[in-house]
Amino acid sequence: MDPKELQLLEKNARYMKAEQFQALVENVRKDGNLSSLPLCYREQDGRLRVLSGNHRVMAARQAGVEQILVMVVAGEKNRDERLAIQLSHNAICGQDDLVNLKELWESIKDVQARIYAGLDSDTLKALQGIRFTA
Repeated sequence: MDPKELQLLEKNARYMKAEQFQALVENVRKDGNLSSLPLCYREQDGRLRVLSGNHRVMAARQAGVEQILVMVVAGEKNRDERLAIQLSHNAICGQDDLVNLKELWESIKDVQARIYAGLDSDTLKALQGIRFTA
């Protein structure tokens, strides 16, 4: 699909800090595509509405990507079912184990790879407070 043809959610509870979104745009620009697929629903008029992945679609648009892969929910879904899918994709996510995150982060030596990893400044500050003991 052309990401410009996808209909974004009118209301999205998930937000992304500006620096996180810019990192996503740069990663998409570097990769030339998305690394995970937006989930869409086919409206009665045939257009595809994004249920999950609005930020990824916006990043693809901003990065100048002309075609992306998307997943489309099969079958009819009423409004409640579509909203439930949207909210579940936002709510069902894990948290980082900061000790493991710090170990993985510190094992990345290449500066460009660290930028690509997309850790925001708040997370990096949290990692600085972790000290390992022998």
